[in-house]
Parts: sequence; C-alpha cells; structure tokens
Amino acid sequence: MSKQKKFTKKKAAKVKRTTKKRAELRTHRRLAVKDLFISERCDGFLYISKVKNISLGGLYLEKRMGLSNTGVSLITLQGVKGPLTLEAEVVRDEVSKDSFGAGYRFINLTKESSKSLNLLLRNLN
Repeated sequence: MSKQKKFTKKKAAKVKRTTKKRAELRTHRRLAVKDLFISERCDGFLYISKVKNISLGGLYLEKRMGLSNTGVSLITLQGVKGPLTLEAEVVRDEVSKDSFGAGYRFINLTKESSKSLNLLLRNLN
C-alpha cells in the first residue's frame, strides 16, 4: 500500500510541474535581442540562425526547427572577448500560424564560458 501512495505522490508532482506556466519554470531572466546571430554545428551540418532571446540558461532561435536534431549542438556566438562556443540541446520546438522556432538549453557550461556569457548578456542590455 505504501508503494502505491509513493507512486501517486510522484505522479501528482509530475502533473503539477507540467501544468505550471513556462515562465514559472525558468530560472534565468530572458533578454530579447535584435541582430544577434549564431552558428550551430549539429550532425555534421552548419546552420546560421537569428536569436530572438537569450539567457544564462539557453536561447531561442527564430525560424529554426530543432527536434529533428538528435544530440548536442555546438552554438557559437560573438562574445565580448571573441567567439564563444557553448554546448546546447533542443528543449522545445514551437510552430504557430505566423512563425516557428526552437528553444535550446545550454549544457556542460564551464566556469569560464559562464563568465563570458554573463559578460555578453550585460553588454547586450
């Protein structure tokens, strides 16, 4: 009986989390940007995409479908002190009547790349 209660509590917690709004799940403030482009290497291909918003946790690319990509992408953007290359994974695709894009989460950030990203975000403000 106790196992069944634990399962029910876990399931309830999962349902509660998925019903939260996305904004409530974010841990970093997003910064809307204009004229910021990145290069992305994934599965042997190179893509150039426009960034709609960026944070310490990830970024959103306009007009990019990402879930067909499996694995990790290498995202390179122009940092304050030169090119900044970060590992990222697709967390969502968004398709609407007027636009489409993909959200990426940065992964395996080193202390140095995190500092460089933070500096870039301060300069974009």
